Amino acid sequence: MKSKTIKLDSLTIEIEKLPLIRYAELLQALKTLTPHLTMKEGSSMIDVLMQIASTSLPDLIKVLIVVTPLKQSDIEKLGLDEIVRIVMAISEVNGYDEVWTQAKKVIALAPQKQ
Repeated sequence: MKSKTIKLDSLTIEIEKLPLIRYAELLQALKTLTPHLTMKEGSSMIDVLMQIASTSLPDLIKVLIVVTPLKQSDIEKLGLDEIVRIVMAISEVNGYDEVWTQAKKVIALAPQKQ
């Protein structure tokens, strides 16, 4: 299975390619984020991550629990730079283009919070 080891400030973790069942869990977790997002043409993953962190941090933590071996208490201690490293490793291991394309579709189809 494809994986990548990433060094965080206080620990090292292994990000593995998500098996189908975990990918489905990821998409479900992403759905909880979508009411909090507004997608603009040309939005980067970092733009979206910053928006999520400022509007829906508990939902971001749920997503990270699905895609990492970390517990909630560990995730809550991470800095934004570490979150970015994790997200980039997830994208690399799971095929950034395909994952991002699917995430944008989920976001675009969800009702927007007014």
